[in-house]
Amino acid sequence: MREGRSLPAAAGAVLLACALVLTAGAARGEAYAPPPGGAAAPPVALAAAPVESPFTAALRQRLAEGGAGPFDAEALGAFYRARGFAPLWVGAGGLTGDGRILLQALRAAGRAGAPPGLPGIEDAASQAAPPALAELELRLDAALAAGAAAARAALREPETAAGPSVDAAVLAEAATETGDGLPGWLAANLPADPAFWRLAQAVERYRAIVAQGGWPALPLGPKLTPGAHDPRVLVLRRRLAVSGDAVDAPAEDPELYDTALVGAVKGFQARHGLAVDGVVGTKTVEALNVDAPTRLAQLRRSLERVSRDPHPIDERYIFVNIAGATLEVHEGGRVIYRDRVVVGRVDRQTPELKSVIDRVVINPFWYVPASIARKDLVVRGQKDSAYFSRLNIRIYSSETANEIDPATIDWFSPQAQALRFRQDPGPENALGPVKFDFDNPYAVYLHGTAHQELFDKPARFFGSGCVRVERPLDFAAVILAGNPRYGRSALDHLVAAGRTLYVAVPRLWPLHIAYLTAWVDDPGTVQFRPDVYGRDAPLRPPQIAGRRNK
Repeated sequence: MREGRSLPAAAGAVLLACALVLTAGAARGEAYAPPPGGAAAPPVALAAAPVESPFTAALRQRLAEGGAGPFDAEALGAFYRARGFAPLWVGAGGLTGDGRILLQALRAAGRAGAPPGLPGIEDAASQAAPPALAELELRLDAALAAGAAAARAALREPETAAGPSVDAAVLAEAATETGDGLPGWLAANLPADPAFWRLAQAVERYRAIVAQGGWPALPLGPKLTPGAHDPRVLVLRRRLAVSGDAVDAPAEDPELYDTALVGAVKGFQARHGLAVDGVVGTKTVEALNVDAPTRLAQLRRSLERVSRDPHPIDERYIFVNIAGATLEVHEGGRVIYRDRVVVGRVDRQTPELKSVIDRVVINPFWYVPASIARKDLVVRGQKDSAYFSRLNIRIYSSETANEIDPATIDWFSPQAQALRFRQDPGPENALGPVKFDFDNPYAVYLHGTAHQELFDKPARFFGSGCVRVERPLDFAAVILAGNPRYGRSALDHLVAAGRTLYVAVPRLWPLHIAYLTAWVDDPGTVQFRPDVYGRDAPLRPPQIAGRRNK
């Protein structure tokens, strides 16, 4: 055969088959015998088995030891054998990039209130020896599985007897193969939002209450006032003890509505958004008689919302809860400012959104939205055209932009619907002394108000979609902190001067406006509010016992 010419296919196949036979025979230890009359061929050299790395050997050994660790060695063993014992989280020098991301996520979830992480991870992460790295690999798998299992268990249906089985190997594989990448997968499966884990703990607590039969309903009767003597007080004591609002201890006179029980009722009223007066009247009885399964459903609904739309994972952010009509400023892992707010009424609901507050307007003009102009101001003009001059509201033609005297307008004409309105800064201005701007598609913002009396009401749903802040200048001082020109006393002087100023915030503030009818506050108190907007509609309606009190 000439050099460079290939063998025919059939001949090549024969040679390959012969080589395989020879190799197989050698593998069985058979001596090679040349064919009769033929020259002896050279022996076939066998490839040496690859040398196992120290990490692979350590990982194999650790899995073989089995139950000494906090992980499912059998499941993980099958998983890593299928991968050829290739690690997910560690390399020769320690944690890989994915490993560092996972460790950071576990730390963040732990700080947020997730179940305690598995011991030994931090120690193993600081070592480079193969046995320590193998231990670290498996403990990271187990910690990830445990955290995700806890999150999924909290979100399961109440009727489910147990949470879904979460296998460490399956989680490890999903964490690396998901299309969103590891950070996205971890955000969805290992929440780092403290609100999530506080709600998860409340869900477990209320599941236990439901499993034990819930709490009794308070029988009908007249209002209970402090010092009253009534057989229903016995039921009230039991009801508040089951929910943790009162100590379940014998009383000297069980039917006496004594000071200790009055304090427990006030605490219950506060965490249900009721007037805190200690009187067990109509609204308090209605709240007391919402059954435990309904409260559990509320908690689960809020947990689902937080899971889908978590709080900003930022060092600092502003959170507004529409259902609670409250505002909080978070910084450095704690709440540094709280305020009451007024939100939109049922027919003009405040939207849920995320944005960034980037500007504060001192002494703002109010450019009235067209919808409010049509629904409110035109109707006002039909009744009293002098209303506008009293409140310093100017009216402009939509065609010429010229200012118009309200007394000359035919308020019942179609042209009145197209008028434009602007209110000058001042004590009567609907936006109050300051406005907080943030980009959003709803044309809403945070601002003050000329109607401070609204903040004294337990339910504060009076607005047209924006969020009115009770102490806007105090809030502005927090937002503008870092700029000495806009301290609290300086803001008072600027407002008094009456000049409109547009002030960029020194640092952008993430803003989250959400709707939670149940949540757990920083001290750990479970809070409930009525579903004013009907956004908990998928839940079954509250079960109220009895009828309205007299």
